[in-house]
Amino acid sequence: MNRNLFILILSQVFGFTAATVTVFISGIIGSQLSPIKTLSTLPPSIYVVGTAAATIIAAKIMSIIGRRLGFVLASVVGSISCLIGAYAIMVENFYIFCFAKFILGATMAFTHQYRFAAAESVEKEKAPKAISSLLLAGIVAAFLGISLSNYTRSFVSDYLYVGSYLTLAILTIIPSFLLFFFKDIREVSLAFNENIKSRNYLEFLSDPKFLQAITSAAFAYAVMSFLMTATPISMHIVHQLSLEKTGIVLQFHVLAMFLPSLVTGNLIKKFGYSNMMYLGVLFYFFTILLSFFIYESLKKNKRYTLAKKYNDIIINNKNYTSPYIIENLKFIIDKKDKVYSPLALYYLLDNNYINSQNDINLLFDKIIFFFAFN
Repeated sequence: MNRNLFILILSQVFGFTAATVTVFISGIIGSQLSPIKTLSTLPPSIYVVGTAAATIIAAKIMSIIGRRLGFVLASVVGSISCLIGAYAIMVENFYIFCFAKFILGATMAFTHQYRFAAAESVEKEKAPKAISSLLLAGIVAAFLGISLSNYTRSFVSDYLYVGSYLTLAILTIIPSFLLFFFKDIREVSLAFNENIKSRNYLEFLSDPKFLQAITSAAFAYAVMSFLMTATPISMHIVHQLSLEKTGIVLQFHVLAMFLPSLVTGNLIKKFGYSNMMYLGVLFYFFTILLSFFIYESLKKNKRYTLAKKYNDIIINNKNYTSPYIIENLKFIIDKKDKVYSPLALYYLLDNNYINSQNDINLLFDKIIFFFAFN
């Protein structure tokens, strides 16, 4: 295998963990640090903003200092931003954490350039395969980053998730050592570019194909960002699924993102870029509709089950013991239904099943926290 390509693939494995870990836990951490619960997803969102804002800057910097130094610089700065993120969690400062995510997102703009460096490192006819190999490394990064961040989240006692960001700092610094062996091909790129007439941004924006690509990419990235920032909070905080299960869902999401890269190159050759983009947008609409119908079906089934349990307790309360009633009504409260969870809490309080002020506050917090996210 080409040495440059091998180095880039290894660097992708460690460098791309920043993206997967950000999606995995930064929203959850945001919910713990944010003074306003509706801003919980700001850290992963501002990470995306950082990547977008630094894209042109990253390309410009590397055109001046070369890809190797640009990649190394991004790796070092990314690792430092992870340390800042760990510090923000320790001092419980939401704004410092958001700043750290913005900087980490900016360094990811450099990491996204790996694919161009991979294409430049091989013969023209091998470029699609090189890019596919690099993208597949993102799957390894997802399983590595999410698994390690989950495993190390409690390593620093009393500071949940600080261990995750210290681990991420180690992972993101590794590419800086690997990329020292990368052979900078800046000279080759410059010689190649001398034979090509450059276009300014206005000329690019007037190109219908370029506008088509930007529109499709913007739509796709918006949907992906929405899903990936909302999923961890929805699963782990709102529905109280374990962090392990949340991580598995995100790992398979990344698997589905990158695995098609094995065949998309051939499909593009056969059907063309435009048709494949339209097919991608069609898949998005299909996924949105499917998710909507599945969600509505699950919600109806869940509400039917809760309604049956609640009505059974209310109607037949004389046939049940107090511990049984308390246990089942708390179960309904934990399910965070907009109708039956408040009714269950009201019934417990109105009939004096719970007298401890701490228990009452805890149940109220569950209801209030749920409505803050819905």
